[in-house]
Amino acid sequence: GNCSRALVDAGAPGVIIVERICWPQNSLREMLQPSPPWDAWGVPRDRIVLSLHMYAWSGPGTWSPKCFVPTVVSSLLHMVDYVGSRALYGEMSQEGLDEQMDQEFGFCLDEDICPVWLSELGTSLSDREMG
Repeated sequence: GNCSRALVDAGAPGVIIVERICWPQNSLREMLQPSPPWDAWGVPRDRIVLSLHMYAWSGPGTWSPKCFVPTVVSSLLHMVDYVGSRALYGEMSQEGLDEQMDQEFGFCLDEDICPVWLSELGTSLSDREMG
């Protein structure tokens, strides 16, 4: 907040990008509680952009690096995710992914709360659907 206020007070042009923590990957609603960053920091709403990352190997509230570990460990992580009923983004159907994106950050756009920047996205090199 102090840096944001200092930039605004100094008359610096541009926007201030606030990144969602990488893990756990929860809804941006959590960043807006108990009050939105611009209110808490005393900066104009139009200067704040909320940002996030989405990778095939990450997902809502979890980061399960199955594509980066040996097969035995990957199998264990699959079991943990299955028991926890948490699919990763790359494991979701298109409809499920669309719904998840709406829950996590789409509401910011739908409700004209603030801009959102999907600053990083990707899949594993072995994902045949990606080319």
